[in-house]
Amino acid sequence: MGVKGKYFMIASAETGLVLDVKGASTEPGSEVVMWERTGNDNQLWYEDPVTGTVRSKHSHLCLDFDGKRLQGDPRKVCHCRILGANKIRFLVNIGVSDK
Repeated sequence: MGVKGKYFMIASAETGLVLDVKGASTEPGSEVVMWERTGNDNQLWYEDPVTGTVRSKHSHLCLDFDGKRLQGDPRKVCHCRILGANKIRFLVNIGVSDK
C-alpha cells in the first residue's frame, strides 16, 4: 500500500505541528492529534488513488473526522469506507510563508 516516495506530513501553517496517530496506535478509532515533528511513520500519510482516501503509513487506516462533534479534537483513524465517508480533500496553500 502507498506509493514509495509519496508519503507526506499534514502540518499546521500556524503552529508547524503535524497530524500524529496518538501513541503510534494501529487500532481503528485511535485519536489523531497535533504533535511536534518526529518523522515517525505515525505522522506520515498517503493518498490511496483507488479509494481517494488519505491513509496512515503506519497502519494503512483512513484519516477521518467525526462530523458529530463540533468542539474538541474530532480526528481519528478508522477502517476505510468506500461510499464517500472518508474522502477528504485538502486545499494546499502554495504561497509564501512569513515563518
